[in-house]
Amino acid sequence: MKWILNISFLIMLNIAGFSQEVNSCYIEVDCQDFNLIMKNKNPFIVDVRFQRAYKKERITGAQNATDKIALKVLLNNVDKDKIVLVYCKEGKRSRTASEIICNDLNFKNVYTLNNGFKDWKKKGYPTKLN
Repeated sequence: MKWILNISFLIMLNIAGFSQEVNSCYIEVDCQDFNLIMKNKNPFIVDVRFQRAYKKERITGAQNATDKIALKVLLNNVDKDKIVLVYCKEGKRSRTASEIICNDLNFKNVYTLNNGFKDWKKKGYPTKLN
């Protein structure tokens, strides 16, 4: 039943005209889609930038994990069916982290922010300052 809901959500994203790139195990989305998922799906948000950048400013609700071990610890008690949103500064680290989250940690609903936090801020989406 859950796979039907997941497929329905992906179809909804396509029908609504959302931009997404399907990779080996995660979906790359733009800021608008990332924000929509944040507001409507109660996801677990992971910031994979270095701790200094995370402490300075981040997307509200994000948890920080700077390496593979930190990702495993952070996501250890999270339901594998939970939607996980991942971002970094420009997109490269988040794609690598997303591969780890879905391939190594077996999460099924992983989305990464295309062009990262830099684009998020540039487009005026909300952030949390420390």
